[in-house]
Order: sequence, then structure tokens, then C-alpha cells
Amino acid sequence: MFRFDLTQIAVKVGGKLIGADVDAFDLVIENIAIDSRIVEQGDLFVAIKGENHDGADYIPQAVACGAAAVIAEAKSDISVPQIVVDDSWKALAALGNMARESSEASFVAVTGSNGKTTVKEMIKVILSEVAPTLATQGNLNNEIGVPLTLFALGQEHKYAVIEMGASKNGDIKYLTQIARPDISVVTNASAAHLQGFGGLEGVAKTKGEIFESLPEEGTAIINADDEFAGYWKDVSGSENIITFGKCQTADVRLGKIDDSGAEIETPNGELLLNLKLPGMHNINNAMTATAVAIALNIPLPTIKSALEKMGSVKGRLCFQKANAGGTVIDDSYNANPASLQAGLQVLSEQDGEKWLLLGDMAELGDDTELFHAQAAQTAHELGVTRLFACGANSEILVENFGVGAQAYQDVNFLINDLNKDLIKGITLLVKGSRMMKLDQVVNGISVKSNNGGKR
Repeated sequence: MFRFDLTQIAVKVGGKLIGADVDAFDLVIENIAIDSRIVEQGDLFVAIKGENHDGADYIPQAVACGAAAVIAEAKSDISVPQIVVDDSWKALAALGNMARESSEASFVAVTGSNGKTTVKEMIKVILSEVAPTLATQGNLNNEIGVPLTLFALGQEHKYAVIEMGASKNGDIKYLTQIARPDISVVTNASAAHLQGFGGLEGVAKTKGEIFESLPEEGTAIINADDEFAGYWKDVSGSENIITFGKCQTADVRLGKIDDSGAEIETPNGELLLNLKLPGMHNINNAMTATAVAIALNIPLPTIKSALEKMGSVKGRLCFQKANAGGTVIDDSYNANPASLQAGLQVLSEQDGEKWLLLGDMAELGDDTELFHAQAAQTAHELGVTRLFACGANSEILVENFGVGAQAYQDVNFLINDLNKDLIKGITLLVKGSRMMKLDQVVNGISVKSNNGGKR
């Protein structure tokens, strides 16, 4: 990690450095924290003022745990130096940008309605084969997570892969101004988290904000199959664009697929990939990561080796054995119509009987009921014989699926039933938005993961 003294930090965040001994103003900071429960000795505690909680209330606990200094919007009666700022959120962003400006790494930013986390992991795996690489951990992809990720940068990092999420227009623009990527990626735009964007065009516009901060020599990575590809090309204004997709005019495009793997055609030659990850959508994710790697001059053999070693990301189409002997496909991390379709396609390719546990798909706006009705109908058409429904839209799911569907209000009853009925020869896909916490059901009915499965 980079090391900054408090005086430098105060200047960067535009705050007033006060308290303690003046000699302490030269104190060197290597790590920041926004949660008093995880503060370690020597950390800089940033007291974020949120809608429901004010980090300033936890300053005494942070200091007791070893915080060496504090950033807050008001002065506190504490024994360590403090930097008083007008806006704690902007201060956190400035800290992330401070680390970014100190780094000579190549920065890749990734957003999209679907696949951004898997693509981020694929890019990280490829680049880590070449040099130390920093990447977003977990779901730290928002106005808090991106600065925290950036502040973890060190001199050793030659690459950084930053995932960016959004809940409204302007969010991605804000994050790119902090991270200033050299390469920006949009995986796609689809009916995910429509609420807050004013429809699909609003989603596409927000995702396209990732290109607005590209430097003149930067590279835009664009999905040629997406209906908004042309718009994103115009927004990027970049002369360096690499497209990917099934479209035969794409720079990185899909050739044939057979038992030997997927043939990917690139400007640098052909790449035959035999992924462990199931599903056509993961082949598309691999093409996205390949486009980024090509922009960074990574050799094709390195790309192939890295991608073929990669296993499933937790909660995203992870194959596990059920307690009763059947198979669980854990895709519980999140859900929207497009990612459900991808999961159902993987389920349809499995042998034996096919079941679906589906929770609510959140933030779909005025068309929520329609999307859930279509989901149940699609599941039935793709050969699902039993549907287990949870959440506020469960009755809609049951009504549109018909015979074989059942709604559950208590997940404990659901877990008990699945532990009896999910026997050998049956595969269950578990899918729902993160708020549904269906990973708890997965944990209750599974014994282990093998990250396998058929494409």
C-alpha cells in the first residue's frame, strides 16, 4: 500500500487538520476504514455520514480500536488528530483518487447489467498471470467500495481491475472520475435494476458513462451484439475501440463450438477455450475479458491458460451436491430477467429432472409483475417440472407456471422439503435477487461445491 502523511491527506480532501500534537501531523497512513468494528492499529477512520447512520457516532470506538486519525464532518473530543471536512463522501472519494494518482498501474473499469463480476474476475485471473493485480473484492463496486479498493493500491501493482455498479444515473460517471480508467468495459445493458434509471435506455446511458473519463489514448471495450453498441461507440469518442460478441464484425468474436471447446477469433489469431464455467454467457464473458487482455498486449497462450483454470465465482452457477443426493446450481448472488435466462439455459442442458427455486427479481420498476410472469412461463417452456417460489411475487410465479409450482413463505419449510425430495437425478437451480438471501437455502441443502457442470 502507498503511504501518505496526514498533511498530504488534509490537502487532498480539502479539510482542516486539528487536534493532538503538531508533530503527529506527519503521521503516515497506510490503510483506511469506514467501519469501527474492523479498525486496526494505525488506520485512518473515515466517519461517513449516511441517511440512517452517522459514522461520527462510532469515532470513540474506532479510536479505542487503534485508529491513528479520523476524518469527519465535525470536530470530536478525541485524543488523535482529526481532519474536519464539509462532505465525508467526497473526502472518501478523494482518498481513493489520491492512491490512484500515485499508481503507475494500468486501470480497467468494468460495468454492465450482467456478467460484470465474472468478467472482472476473468480479467484479474489473466492479468495476475503477468504481474501483481489489484481487483475489486466482493460487491465493493459503489461510491464506498471503489475508493476503498483504490486505497489498497501499492507500488507492486501493475494492473487494477475495478468493478462499477450503479443504482441511478450519474453513479458510473462519479466512479470513473475517481478511478480514471485507461480501459473501460460495458458488458451489456438489460432489464436489471430498472428502477432509478427510467427504463432500459436510461440503463444504457448510465453504463455508457464509464467511457466519459477515458483519456485520449484510452480503450473502449464494447459488446457488438448489444442494441446500444452504436451509442456507446459515439459516447466513448475513442479511436481505440475493441468490440466483442457473436456478431461477425466484432473484433473478438465467436467461431464454432464443439466438444473441443469454443473457438474465439481475435485480431491476434484464434483462441480455443475449454472453460470449466458452464453456459454460453460465460463464453461471452470470456470474450469480453479476452478483448481487455488484447488491449493490454497479453499473449493468447496466457489468456487461454488463465481462463481455462478459472472456476465459478461464488453464488454464480456453482454446482454443488445436495444433501439428499441431487445437484444444486447455486446462482443465488443476484437475479434479473437476462441472468435468469442464462441460468435456465444451463439448467436445461443438465441430465435428469429440472427444478427451479426462484425468489423475487428486484428493482424492475413498473414491469415487475410482467417480468415474473414471463420468468415462470419461460422456465416451464425450458423443461422445468417443479417451481419453488419465494417472495412478494411468488403467487404470480405459481399462477403462470401452473402444475408443479408451490409458494413458500417460510424458507425453513422449503429447506426441509428439499432435503427430503432433492434426490439423485434431479438438478435444482437457485436464483433470486440478493435481498432474498437464497444463499441461506443453498447452505441448508448442500454438502459441498465442485465448480463443475456441463456447458
